[in-house]
Amino acid sequence: MTIPILVSCRDPGAALQIKPIIERLKQNDTFQVHCVMAQPGHTLLGIEGTPFSPSVVTKYIFKNYHVDMKHIETAAMIKHARELIESIQPQVILTGNSALGYGVDEALIYASTRWFPLIQTVVLNDGWSRLNSLGMARPNVVLCIDDYAKKILSEQLDNVSIQTIGSPKHDIDYGDIQLLRSTFKKIHGMSEEQHAVGFFAQTHDIPGYIDNYKILTSTLAQHFPNDLFILKIHPKHTDHAEELMNVAISSGLKPHVYTSPDENPFLFSGLDVVVVCTSLIALDHAYFTSASPIPLGNVIHLLCGNDIQRHLVALSGKKTPILSDMGIGTAIFNENELVKTLGQDVCSKYYDATKCLEAHGATDRAVRAIVKLITTVKTPSLAVCPEKVRPISSCRNTKK
Repeated sequence: MTIPILVSCRDPGAALQIKPIIERLKQNDTFQVHCVMAQPGHTLLGIEGTPFSPSVVTKYIFKNYHVDMKHIETAAMIKHARELIESIQPQVILTGNSALGYGVDEALIYASTRWFPLIQTVVLNDGWSRLNSLGMARPNVVLCIDDYAKKILSEQLDNVSIQTIGSPKHDIDYGDIQLLRSTFKKIHGMSEEQHAVGFFAQTHDIPGYIDNYKILTSTLAQHFPNDLFILKIHPKHTDHAEELMNVAISSGLKPHVYTSPDENPFLFSGLDVVVVCTSLIALDHAYFTSASPIPLGNVIHLLCGNDIQRHLVALSGKKTPILSDMGIGTAIFNENELVKTLGQDVCSKYYDATKCLEAHGATDRAVRAIVKLITTVKTPSLAVCPEKVRPISSCRNTKK
């Protein structure tokens, strides 16, 4: 008898983090893995060629809702989630922790908590942020990347098991990084002394984000006009590509545009400076650099203005990025600091700082946590108790 596991994600970071866990679970005939993916998570996993077998994994396309609890579409979203659970009858639900708004991840946790309280629920939190949820619904277990992420979650959650596993998506072999770097420079026709600066876009919903992008492009055009400028579009917001390109062009830059997440390692290998606002791309770059035999580049966390700084505090509870506090990257809060940092060579210092990161074994630890949950909790094939359904306000409470 196989054990059904329902896995969901909608954000790119969550999709890439959950992918190796799905693949590892599928290697065990004990589990039947069902995936319900919203965009862009679904497309990312499909593009990357995840070997989903129709007889083993069922795919659903789940509309991406960004609504509040009172919105009429929220009820439809939760109804859909409940129907999926009733249809699949999982013993465990594993979801990502999406950044903004509500979608399939939050709906499944809400529905399982309210109508299927015996189903075990696990959320994989792929960064340093609070749990995103509908109402007061909380999972049984949250898996996180390190002790600081655990501290942030512990301040928010009560009666939830929070376990540190590392970062599964970085538990990989990057191949010949030096060859990638030389290929990057050759393709772009770069001279030995020329630098490459890349901006990794996020959602336009982030307050102050566009203002910071404009500060970067104007600074590069004015002070570093010979640098190669790479614009990496967020896979969730490809519709913003033209706007971002126009901002760069109007500043006097000639942006080289990339759109696929598969291109990130190639870009990381060749960029001398990676610029983000609050994106976890900074973490991806740090892990990539730690695996390199040579120093590559630096990361700038661009946080000019009150809006983006308030957003960072809301996201992580801190006024500075976690990575920059670890010496991995430089937090920039004004234009003068940006000009100074862009003109410095701190690649070796950044390279040394990344050596504290460890991803090896993260996927195995995640799978062990799920297996332990299955083996320690006796769950019926469909853990629904309609006559004992609790109001959502009493379910797995959060701390005040």
